[in-house]
Amino acid sequence: IASQLVPDPGPVTHIIVLMGMAIGVDYSLFYLKRQREERALGADNIDAIEIASATSGHSVMVSGLVVMVSMGALYLAGHIAFESMATGAVLVVAIAMLASLTVLPAMLSKFGRYLDRPRVPLVWRLTQRAGTKPRLWSAMLKPSLRHPVISLVLSVGALLALAVPAMDLKLKATGVDDLPHSIPAMQANERLTESFPSQADTHTVAVRVPADQAGRLPDAVTSLVQRTQHSGLFVHTPAPEVRTSKDGTVVTIALGTRFDSNSEKARESLTALREDIAPGTVGRVRGAEFAVGGSDVAYDVDYRANVVDKMPWVLGVALLLTFLVMAIAFRSIMLAMITVVLNVLSAVASFGLLALIFQRTWAEGFLDFESTGRVVAWLPLMLFVILFGLSMDYHVFVVSRIREAARGGLPIREA
Repeated sequence: IASQLVPDPGPVTHIIVLMGMAIGVDYSLFYLKRQREERALGADNIDAIEIASATSGHSVMVSGLVVMVSMGALYLAGHIAFESMATGAVLVVAIAMLASLTVLPAMLSKFGRYLDRPRVPLVWRLTQRAGTKPRLWSAMLKPSLRHPVISLVLSVGALLALAVPAMDLKLKATGVDDLPHSIPAMQANERLTESFPSQADTHTVAVRVPADQAGRLPDAVTSLVQRTQHSGLFVHTPAPEVRTSKDGTVVTIALGTRFDSNSEKARESLTALREDIAPGTVGRVRGAEFAVGGSDVAYDVDYRANVVDKMPWVLGVALLLTFLVMAIAFRSIMLAMITVVLNVLSAVASFGLLALIFQRTWAEGFLDFESTGRVVAWLPLMLFVILFGLSMDYHVFVVSRIREAARGGLPIREA
């Protein structure tokens, strides 16, 4: 239904499956865990479900809102792919949240007494020790509770250290040239490029002038073609393809380069066209509008520029709205601020790991990939909103339970 309003360029179904499974399983597990705890404390099945609804159900609502707000920030990215992925993610999270608050309690009410049948022998004995304090989690928490300042400094320092490579994060829109050169299709492509170098990459200059200036346009186009041939960045054979509209006011010029889209020379030819050759020729015609695109290198440059330009807005809105949801849900500005800062640290550390692994070659062997020296341009933006939303998800559940225990009379450390 949503695809009738927001076109799906392809990856939305994968996002829905992955996020739907992750969120749906998480919410069900949290709910089921609390229902089992209450039953172990003596509550009957219906009372246990009602308590789980009032506690874990509340956390599910807050968590779902946080994830939807984070994913919704992608609407500001200004790209149809991001908008469609945001729509898919928001819808699947909303459905998972509603299902866990309606369908899941109904199923627990109907089949609650059959939940532990048949029992998984070893796992059941490890997880059903009612009334005993879990040793593993206590052991993991002990250093943080005994030495909170040292633990905080060390953990934040580790995250910042992982984040350092992110300062060298290089983005690239993927294209044919990024495929492994070992596969037969790429070997055939290389032979074609060697035989027909003008097809390596082709820039298109599009020009539109007012009707009263149409007579000046052919001379300006001829001047542009001559300057490209003298620059050494474009091929002479075949000659540039010039197409003119019937009224003579619109012209496109296809200019072949001898460089693949990954090369610095290809980017240099695009820059020369945009900043020097086109403005100095067709751009001198009064009232002329022109643009240079059409090539893989132009797509790469413009796509990366759009992502970099929109990223601060997407990140800023995601952080602000998430902060507001957390502050309202927990009625604490400080708690919301701490949670947001910690999750930003983990997201930046993930960016650092991306740069450390995929921009370099040291991990190619055991991860079985070929490094392009860059990271896919859309990945950091998508990674941030998904990681931020899901990690905030877990923070909501942990903090909710701590607050509940503290309100029940436990000291903060014990909670």
